[in-house]
Amino acid sequence: MRIYQQGILAAEHDLIPLLRLRIRGFAEMGFDDDHDHVEGDPEPDSDADGIDDPEVLTDMRAEALLEHHSEAGVRVEWSRVLLPALREPLLPEGQSVTVDGRPLSFGANWFQG
Repeated sequence: MRIYQQGILAAEHDLIPLLRLRIRGFAEMGFDDDHDHVEGDPEPDSDADGIDDPEVLTDMRAEALLEHHSEAGVRVEWSRVLLPALREPLLPEGQSVTVDGRPLSFGANWFQG
């Protein structure tokens, strides 16, 4: 995630270690600083209960995510993100600026890079 203020990069954060993923049949899982998954053990009495092979569990998580995608949940631990204080002057509502050739408007702007 990149945060720009007045057209200048003010902060940049890797959100992967802050993601929490909920997949049916598994405890909530997260990711470490190397983007490897942590936690996410099978829930008792689930199809994966009692399976210890990490590769098999990875496949089962992926399959459960695809089969039950509408039940999956993703959240970000926003309390762990240090955001810079806003600097004046703020962009007025309805106005836009161009950063790196992309027009940015008042509020949040989302891009896939």
